[in-house]
Amino acid sequence: MNNKNNLIKLRKKINKIDESILFLLSQRNTISKKIIKEKMKIDYPIQDNQREKKIYTKIIQKGKILNLKKKFLLKIFKKIIKNSVNIQKKILKNVKKKISFLGPKGSYSYLAFLKYAKKKIQNFIPLHAKNLKILLIMS
Repeated sequence: MNNKNNLIKLRKKINKIDESILFLLSQRNTISKKIIKEKMKIDYPIQDNQREKKIYTKIIQKGKILNLKKKFLLKIFKKIIKNSVNIQKKILKNVKKKISFLGPKGSYSYLAFLKYAKKKIQNFIPLHAKNLKILLIMS
């Protein structure tokens, strides 16, 4: 009976660790959402391959100290990072882009702009520029 009690205690410890992992993943997702907002402000791409390489290198180094296998860590963290990228892509996809066009609404340039934008750009807000100076300022 003592062995069964030990097993139950150990499983409870595992369950607490699993809950901690879930909480940390949730926190990471929240931060990923904040990061994409900052990236949009500075027109920074979603993925940064150099940063990802640094993350993997650091994780592998720390994993060695903790006696964790490289392949195992890479598999987990690639999925975690992919999840963050997907979260950011979803947010970016739903953001409306402000795009300026020159000429009055209904003009040929306006219609050409709409035709092009509808094919090439998702979620956009057309902004009318009355002259080239305004167009450059809006850009």
